[in-house]
Amino acid sequence: MTAVMNIGYSSLSDVRIAQTSFDVVTSTQSAPFDIVRMELDGERIGNSLSPEVGDIMSGSSKRITYHITTPGQTAKIVNMSMVVTIEGVLTTVEDQHVYVIKAAASEKGGFIVSSVSNPEPVFFFRPDIGSIINIVPLEYVASQVKTIDDPKKRTVIASFRNQ
Repeated sequence: MTAVMNIGYSSLSDVRIAQTSFDVVTSTQSAPFDIVRMELDGERIGNSLSPEVGDIMSGSSKRITYHITTPGQTAKIVNMSMVVTIEGVLTTVEDQHVYVIKAAASEKGGFIVSSVSNPEPVFFFRPDIGSIINIVPLEYVASQVKTIDDPKKRTVIASFRNQ
């Protein structure tokens, strides 16, 4: 999955992926792969590695999901690169990060990710809005149970601190 994000102040028109390449490997060598299907923001598109993304408003993103298979073998994607054009002009890479998915609630619910080169810190990626948020680990300090008038309810006050 790739998120093409517009972090600028103006809208981007006619965004296209001019080229996409994957490095898919087994434990010892490159692995052939097939594209089963591709989606743009959850809508199925063709299987071209050069899809048309369209317009991206300021502060928003478009999510391209690649469903691939490696027939008869287990392999992993170790690198992926894309060449993006805006109104037919090649763009310079402003900010590029590659993350490993550590856990997923669902494709639309978000992912806990970390950098390929550094497993800490971890981030929460929301593909629906294309945002990535730093997850700060908390350390439990203390808790206290408070009594209240309603026996069906309980109030617990807990304190935590950043690690």
